Amino acid sequence: MSKASDLIQTRPPKILLMGKWGSGKTALAMSLGEKAEMLDLENGVYASRIEDQWKTQRENVNVEGFYDTTPGQATAWARLKSHVDKIAVGIQQKKWNRQALIIDSLTAVQEISLNFVMANSGKLGKQPEIQHWGMNFNEMANLLQQLRALPIPVIVLAHVVQTIENESVKLELAVPGKANPQKIPGMFTEVLYCKVETGAANKTRFLLQSKPSGLISCRSSSQIEDNYDMTQGMDKLIEKMGWKWKEETKETTTV
Repeated sequence: MSKASDLIQTRPPKILLMGKWGSGKTALAMSLGEKAEMLDLENGVYASRIEDQWKTQRENVNVEGFYDTTPGQATAWARLKSHVDKIAVGIQQKKWNRQALIIDSLTAVQEISLNFVMANSGKLGKQPEIQHWGMNFNEMANLLQQLRALPIPVIVLAHVVQTIENESVKLELAVPGKANPQKIPGMFTEVLYCKVETGAANKTRFLLQSKPSGLISCRSSSQIEDNYDMTQGMDKLIEKMGWKWKEETKETTTV
């Protein structure tokens, strides 16, 4: 019989990194360097330009872009799903030369999947109706389930928006639908909030919130400490979650 500690080490974490724009989500994820491939859905990887101890590592992340650029066409979603399929096959055949996958961002996942739904309905560019939102969520959920099944760490970045509930201010995922901001985090093992605070001597601190508060819901199945210092990098954070990186081999090829 397996021990609980053994199970933690053999199950790759699926991480939802939430935060406001500029809170360091992408910078943290890309500090994985050559271990990671990032699927960029937002057409702009600005974090790679940040001058800090992780700059070189960020430059070594393999970045693949998926976004709609041609008016009247919605091809990004199909290309994204096809690429994730290739990654899954590549991992199975030991031909994928990365060890972790980053998705930037969940908000863009929703946008390009909705474009796909509207294009298939012959209504691209028109106002979505209730059935389109339902199909949109199903497309997103199917992709997230596929990402959950990958035998590697997966980091999905997500923007948050401010909402008012019972006269209290809250932060929720920037995705449409009343229930979706509560449903989606359940698909991840780690739900962490990136925040920026000013500390002593006006020093900027980039922190990860792992415990829920009145402002936002967070959780860590691996018991990552609250207010974790993001400048330690993603590699160390994932190792603290119990994941053991495989040894580098020279037999793998890029998918």
